Amino acid sequence: MPYNYIRDIHTEYPFYQRMAKKLNGTKSNSTKEGREVYRVQCPACKEYQSYMFMGERKNTFMFKCFRDKCNLDSLPLHSLIRDYGDPDMFDEWRKKSYIKYENDWLPIKNRNKKATT
Repeated sequence: MPYNYIRDIHTEYPFYQRMAKKLNGTKSNSTKEGREVYRVQCPACKEYQSYMFMGERKNTFMFKCFRDKCNLDSLPLHSLIRDYGDPDMFDEWRKKSYIKYENDWLPIKNRNKKATT
């Protein structure tokens, strides 16, 4: 069944804090876009040169590793939870962030009318 992703910063905020804790994050003294910034351990290179912060558009949280040798550059919170969070967290994330369409929607039909005579 198709899903529709709903991006809501208030729904994402508890997951932001949980993911920062999972990555051994410490709250930084600075803020970005009015929210706290966490210094976290990168799940790829295991170094503490990564940060989690509010995105510039203020519609999601972001993760960024500033280490040059790391192949993990930046990810939105959704991808970070999907790839590096535990399965229970991702299932909870999906239940709160996606709307599942039921079978009551009707797709547009192709109305190609050709003469059969």
